[in-house]
Order: sequence, then C-alpha cells, then structure tokens
Amino acid sequence: AAASGGKVVSFQSTSFTSYSSVTAARPGWDDTAVLYNEMNGLGTTVTFTPASATNILWVAGSFAICLDGGTELGIGIVEEISGVRDVKGFWVNSTAGDDLIGEFSVVCSYVCGTTSLMEVQAKVGSKDAGTIYLNGTSAGRLFGGISKCQLCVMEISPN
Repeated sequence: AAASGGKVVSFQSTSFTSYSSVTAARPGWDDTAVLYNEMNGLGTTVTFTPASATNILWVAGSFAICLDGGTELGIGIVEEISGVRDVKGFWVNSTAGDDLIGEFSVVCSYVCGTTSLMEVQAKVGSKDAGTIYLNGTSAGRLFGGISKCQLCVMEISPN
C-alpha cells in the first residue's frame, strides 16, 4: 500500500546569533526522566498556536556549542502549554569532554495534542558543572561570525 502524505500547515523558526554562556549541570544524570529545570535555555523559543490537536509537530534544531569544564553535553527540546512544561526529546553526546566544540543537530516529532498557545524551546546541560558557550568561545562568534543556534517547528496535517 502506498503511504499517504501530509501537508505543511505552518512553519516557525527562530535563531540566536549572539555569543553567550551559561553554567549548567544537570543534577541526577541517570535513568530518570529529564526535567525542564535541569537545563538552561539556549535563547531559542518558538511560540505558536497549532491549527489542530491531531497535527504533527516536527521540531529541528542546530546549535553551535562549546563545553568547557564539564562532561557529557545534553540538549533537550521542551514544550510549554499553559505553564506546564514537558521534555519532548533529549540527546546526549557521551564523548563530550572538556573543550568540546561543535555544531549539534536534534530532531523530534510528536502529535500536538492541543490547539492551545504553546512554546517550544531548546535547552542544554552537562553531566558535571562547567560552562557552555553558545556560538563561540569568546565575545566573538565562530566561523567568521556566522555561527548560530536555530530552532524550527513545522506543523504537519496528517491528511
């Protein structure tokens, strides 16, 4: 049988192009559910109202990050609806060590489940205390000043 396709209902995107840093340690780096308050924001938040509760959200992000002094970098996608926050995806670079620097990409998808106003944001943390730099390792941005953190949310109708 042929697979049926969907259609894009909306597309929202935001980017964070400044250099900044956060100190982050995720307490309880173990096999329990990741909590939104165990990570710090990346300055990327998309706010929108889904057209249908049965639509699918496809969330993708690309983040220029340097980890200094910590181990095991973690990146999470967090949804907030009416003050209730839920981690929708969490990825760990377990080879990360002191002075890790790179471009990290994450993708997740899930059913909207509501037509209420929602926020989708990216957050970051590390296993041990350290400093996480966004878009560089000093006041200047990397790669000739073009590095950035970006978050995109696409709403797809399954019909």
